[in-house]
Amino acid sequence: MPRRRWLSPENTLSVKRVCMATVDWAELERQWLEVVALACSEVRSKSPKEEIYAGAFWLLYGDYKSIHVPAFALNSEAHTTLTEEDGQVIDVRWDPPEWKCCVVDEAIEHMRPLYQQLTELDISSEDFEVLWASHSAMLARVCRTTTICARERSGRFANIEMPPKFLVGIIDWAQGDDLPSLLRLSLSEEVLGEHETLLLEARRT
Repeated sequence: MPRRRWLSPENTLSVKRVCMATVDWAELERQWLEVVALACSEVRSKSPKEEIYAGAFWLLYGDYKSIHVPAFALNSEAHTTLTEEDGQVIDVRWDPPEWKCCVVDEAIEHMRPLYQQLTELDISSEDFEVLWASHSAMLARVCRTTTICARERSGRFANIEMPPKFLVGIIDWAQGDDLPSLLRLSLSEEVLGEHETLLLEARRT
C-alpha cells in the first residue's frame, strides 16, 4: 500500500474542504460503534469463560481510487500463542491476522454498503491523502470511545461485561512506519502505558 502522509492539526480546514461535504464521517463512526459493541457482545455470549482482552482494526487498504472496509478482530487470553508444525510457539497477542476471531464477517457485511462512496473515488492523490487521514481518524475515535465505554460499562457496553483493561486499537502491521502514529491516534497514553511492548514492537517495524 502507498505510504500515507499524516496530517497535522493545522490541516483541519483542508480536511473539511475535501471530505466533510461528501462523506458522513459521523454516521460511519456511529455505525462502527454499534457493530463493534455487537461483535463484543456476541463473542462474550458464545465464550463466556474466555477473557476477551482486545479488539483491533486491521487490513486497512486504500489505493488512491478507493478505501475499503477494514477488518475487525477480537481475541482472548486463551489464544495468544500459536504452535507451528515444527513445535515452535509464536506470540500472537498483538497479531490480529492470527487471532481466534481474526475477521468478524458480520461487521464487514454490515459496513460494506456504507463504504460504497469510498470505493469509487475520482480525486487527486493529494485529496486522497486527506480522505485517508480522515478515515483513520474516524476509526481511531471508534477505538477510543469503545475502550472507554467497555472499561466503564457505559453507553453501548452498559450490559456487556468486558475485562477491566480491554482495549480496541488500530493494530495493522502492514502500515509499517505509520503504525506507531496509528496506535497513538487510537489508544490513549494511559492505555498505551499498560502495553509498552506493543508500541516498542511497532517502532521496530
